[in-house]
Amino acid sequence: ITDPLTQVFNRGYLNENLPKAFKRAVRYHQRLAILICDIDHFKRINDRFGHLAGDQALRAVAQCAERTIRESDMLFRYGGEEFAVILTETSEEEALAFAEKVRKPVEKTVLKWQGTEINVTISGGIASIQNDNPGDFETLIDMADEALFFSKQRGRNRITSFYNLK
Repeated sequence: ITDPLTQVFNRGYLNENLPKAFKRAVRYHQRLAILICDIDHFKRINDRFGHLAGDQALRAVAQCAERTIRESDMLFRYGGEEFAVILTETSEEEALAFAEKVRKPVEKTVLKWQGTEINVTISGGIASIQNDNPGDFETLIDMADEALFFSKQRGRNRITSFYNLK
């Protein structure tokens, strides 16, 4: 259930827990949000400095997120350079505030790699079920992913809520 590189939960564990969290939130009329973020220009880091430098960037982002999440939240490595966070009992506004608490320290992180400094930033997308029930957890992921794509289109190093796209 744990990604060996970052020591956060892996995608398989997300696939197991998000449907449960979604059903629980809908059943009990609770708020639920998801953040999906990824490291900006991650391929450039790997191509320029090597995969070990990329690994260091992944660990740094995971550590920034871990320092921010609450005990009830769950952090996952979602893909190659992507992370996801299930935010229970969290409104859209609270999810945006949380995401900024991750983004800002990442932006200030400077990795030292073989005498070179590497700046790392992340972009993210937020979706929640507080306003409209998206129907199922897959749609919730799609909504957060669409918001992430918008963040990247708008210049990266930013967080976008799906509801701000409308």
